[in-house]
Amino acid sequence: NYVSGGTAPGGFDCSGFTYYVVKKALGRDITPSLQMQLSAGRKVGKGKRRKGDLIFFTLEGGNNVTHVAIVLNKNRVIHAMNPSLGVKISDIRSDYYMKNIHSVRRL
Repeated sequence: NYVSGGTAPGGFDCSGFTYYVVKKALGRDITPSLQMQLSAGRKVGKGKRRKGDLIFFTLEGGNNVTHVAIVLNKNRVIHAMNPSLGVKISDIRSDYYMKNIHSVRRL
C-alpha cells in the first residue's frame, strides 16, 4: 500500500519504501527523507545502473527530485508509486521515466 510518509509494510511512500528495503536488506539507515537519500552511497552514471541501486526521478517537471525507486535490472524498478497503484514493478524504458531520470546512487 502507498501511504504518504509511510515507512513500514502497512503503507509506504517512495522514500519510505526505499528506506525500509535498504534497512532490511543491507542493515543501513539511509533515512526515509527523499532529499537525504539523494546523498546516500555514491553517484553512478545513469546508464550504469544495476540491481539494488537507487534511481531518482523528476516526474513532476522541473529539476526537483520527486520520486525514488530501486533498480531491479537495467529496465525495471520497484517502487511505491502513488495511493492508487501502491508498490509495483515498472518498466522504465518509456519516455515518462527515461526523460526524467535525475540520478542514480549505489549503496
